[in-house]
Amino acid sequence: MVWQAPGAGRVLDNALAGSVVDKWVLQKVSGVESKYKPAVDLVTLPAALIMVEKQPALFPVLRPILASTIKANLEAALDAAAAEKADEDKLRAKAEAAGMEWEAEEVDPETGKTVKVSIVEAILRDLMAPADAFEPDAAAANGQ
Repeated sequence: MVWQAPGAGRVLDNALAGSVVDKWVLQKVSGVESKYKPAVDLVTLPAALIMVEKQPALFPVLRPILASTIKANLEAALDAAAAEKADEDKLRAKAEAAGMEWEAEEVDPETGKTVKVSIVEAILRDLMAPADAFEPDAAAANGQ
C-alpha cells in the first residue's frame, strides 16, 4: 500500500470526477483542506521529523509525506521571498522617484570594508542605536 499511495489519489480523483461524491463531498473537503494546508504543512514537517528521530523504522512510511511537505514548505518560502523582493523593488522605485538614494555605501566598523546598506537598514540601525550615539538634545546644548 505504501508504494500505491502516491498514484492512488490520482486514480481516485479521475474515477470520481464529476460524480455526486465529487460535487457534494470532495470539492467541499478540498476547499477546507486548501485553506488550512499551508498551516498543516508548517506543522507536519517538524512533527514527521520528530517521529522519524524517535522511531527511525517509520522513515520509509513517512518519506512520501516528508517529501511532499518539504516541497510545500519550499514553495511557500520561495513565494515569500519573491513577494519580499517585489515589495522591495516597489519601495526602491518610489525612493528613486522621490530622489532618494535606496542604498548608501558605508564602512563596516568590524571589517573596515565598504558595504552597501539599504535605506531600510540604515533607518533600523538609527532607531536601534543607543541614545548617547545621537547629538545632544536642545536642553543639553543650552547648558540646562
